[in-house]
Amino acid sequence: MMNKSFWDWLAYVSIAIFTIWVILKMFGVINSPRLLEYAPLLTVAYYAGWNAHKLDDLKERVVELKEKVEGRLEKVEERVEDLNKRLISVENLSLNKT
Repeated sequence: MMNKSFWDWLAYVSIAIFTIWVILKMFGVINSPRLLEYAPLLTVAYYAGWNAHKLDDLKERVVELKEKVEGRLEKVEERVEDLNKRLISVENLSLNKT
Protein backbone atom coordinates (compact mmCIF):
# COMPACT_ATOMS: atom_id res chain seq x y z
CA MET A 1 0.00 0.00 0.00
CA MET A 2 1.24 3.47 -0.84
CA ASN A 3 2.27 5.79 1.99
CA LYS A 4 -0.11 8.69 2.39
CA SER A 5 1.31 12.16 2.72
CA PHE A 6 0.24 14.74 5.24
CA TRP A 7 -1.79 16.48 2.54
CA ASP A 8 -3.63 13.26 1.70
CA TRP A 9 -4.65 12.81 5.32
CA LEU A 10 -5.62 16.47 5.56
CA ALA A 11 -7.90 16.04 2.54
CA TYR A 12 -9.52 12.92 4.04
CA VAL A 13 -10.09 14.65 7.37
CA SER A 14 -11.51 17.76 5.70
CA ILE A 15 -13.97 15.75 3.59
CA ALA A 16 -14.99 13.77 6.69
CA ILE A 17 -15.60 17.01 8.61
CA PHE A 18 -17.63 18.36 5.71
CA THR A 19 -19.71 15.17 5.56
CA ILE A 20 -20.38 15.28 9.30
CA TRP A 21 -21.28 18.97 9.04
CA VAL A 22 -23.77 18.30 6.24
CA ILE A 23 -25.43 15.48 8.18
CA LEU A 24 -25.67 17.54 11.37
CA LYS A 25 -26.98 20.51 9.38
CA MET A 26 -29.65 18.33 7.75
CA PHE A 27 -30.92 17.17 11.14
CA GLY A 28 -30.94 20.70 12.53
CA VAL A 29 -28.23 20.12 15.12
CA ILE A 30 -26.16 22.95 13.69
CA ASN A 31 -27.77 26.36 13.48
CA SER A 32 -25.34 28.93 12.22
CA PRO A 33 -25.41 32.39 10.70
CA ARG A 34 -25.40 32.68 6.91
CA LEU A 35 -21.73 33.65 6.78
CA LEU A 36 -20.67 30.49 8.62
CA GLU A 37 -22.90 28.31 6.47
CA TYR A 38 -20.56 28.86 3.56
CA ALA A 39 -17.40 28.03 5.50
CA PRO A 40 -17.57 24.29 4.69
CA LEU A 41 -17.44 25.21 1.04
CA LEU A 42 -13.79 26.06 1.69
CA THR A 43 -13.36 22.41 2.60
CA VAL A 44 -14.87 21.37 -0.70
CA ALA A 45 -12.67 23.87 -2.53
CA TYR A 46 -9.59 22.47 -0.79
CA TYR A 47 -10.63 18.94 -1.67
CA ALA A 48 -11.12 19.91 -5.31
CA GLY A 49 -7.70 21.56 -5.39
CA TRP A 50 -6.14 18.53 -3.77
CA ASN A 51 -7.65 16.28 -6.42
CA ALA A 52 -6.47 18.60 -9.18
CA HIS A 53 -2.96 18.50 -7.72
CA LYS A 54 -3.05 14.70 -7.54
CA LEU A 55 -4.18 14.51 -11.16
CA ASP A 56 -1.35 16.83 -12.19
CA ASP A 57 1.18 14.62 -10.37
CA LEU A 58 -0.30 11.56 -12.04
CA LYS A 59 -0.05 13.22 -15.45
CA GLU A 60 3.64 14.00 -14.85
CA ARG A 61 4.34 10.40 -13.83
CA VAL A 62 2.53 9.10 -16.92
CA VAL A 63 4.61 11.39 -19.15
CA GLU A 64 7.82 10.17 -17.48
CA LEU A 65 6.79 6.54 -17.92
CA LYS A 66 5.86 7.17 -21.55
CA GLU A 67 9.29 8.66 -22.24
CA LYS A 68 10.99 5.74 -20.50
CA VAL A 69 8.93 3.20 -22.48
CA GLU A 70 9.62 5.01 -25.76
CA GLY A 71 13.37 4.93 -25.03
CA ARG A 72 13.28 1.24 -24.25
CA LEU A 73 11.18 0.56 -27.33
CA GLU A 74 13.79 2.26 -29.49
CA LYS A 75 16.45 0.01 -27.97
CA VAL A 76 14.31 -3.06 -28.66
CA GLU A 77 13.78 -1.96 -32.25
CA GLU A 78 17.55 -1.52 -32.69
CA ARG A 79 18.17 -4.99 -31.28
CA VAL A 80 15.52 -6.51 -33.54
CA GLU A 81 17.12 -4.84 -36.56
CA ASP A 82 20.53 -6.14 -35.47
CA LEU A 83 19.15 -9.65 -35.01
CA ASN A 84 17.45 -9.45 -38.38
CA LYS A 85 20.75 -8.49 -40.03
CA ARG A 86 22.53 -11.33 -38.24
CA LEU A 87 19.84 -13.79 -39.31
CA ILE A 88 20.15 -12.68 -42.92
CA SER A 89 23.91 -13.14 -42.78
CA VAL A 90 23.50 -16.63 -41.27
CA GLU A 91 20.99 -17.51 -43.98
CA ASN A 92 23.37 -16.25 -46.66
CA LEU A 93 26.19 -18.34 -45.20
CA SER A 94 24.02 -21.45 -45.13
CA LEU A 95 22.89 -20.84 -48.73
CA ASN A 96 26.50 -20.39 -49.86
CA LYS A 97 27.54 -23.69 -48.28
CA THR A 98 24.89 -25.64 -50.14
